[in-house]
Amino acid sequence: MSVGGTMAKKKSGEDLKLATVKIERDILTKARMIAADRGIPLAGYLSDSLRLIVERDWGRMVKKADEGRP
Repeated sequence: MSVGGTMAKKKSGEDLKLATVKIERDILTKARMIAADRGIPLAGYLSDSLRLIVERDWGRMVKKADEGRP
């Protein structure tokens, strides 16, 4: 799987845990088209794209929480 020119590691079927979320239809339509164009599963495309943002924000949140501890 490739996002932004980097290869993402694929998880084995046992490690992969999926969930259902609601997303705005216009974003979903575009994401489906991009994933299809790249020949990758939609779930993989969305997970890889969101992972970058979530990991960045997670790090900021943890740092903020650590700074607030006595």
